Amino acid sequence: MTKAQNTLILEWKGNLTIEQASPLYKELLDAFNKNAPIYLDISNVTDMDSSIIQLICSAFKEAHAQGKEFHLTGTVQTQLQTTLVRYGFLLQAESSGEALEKQWCIQNQGAL
Repeated sequence: MTKAQNTLILEWKGNLTIEQASPLYKELLDAFNKNAPIYLDISNVTDMDSSIIQLICSAFKEAHAQGKEFHLTGTVQTQLQTTLVRYGFLLQAESSGEALEKQWCIQNQGAL
């Protein structure tokens, strides 16, 4: 976790599976306990399973409930785009975290 200009940037990497869910959850929890907008950079995430997708969905819901900012950022790798479409989290592939976030929030009426 890094802090840049009053924001927290979480940088996740690799093929994320249930084995990483607990430490990633703790990282999110630590970030939510700080008083700053949170940006999850998924540029280096090659793929993720449904447990990590659910963790991100829960982070969006928690941010909405707490009135905090939580955003996705970075370039979405092709395999991850395919996974998100296959699991039904996206209607179409998106190449940026910002577009991915927008599509998720539109489909879920503002909160995941």
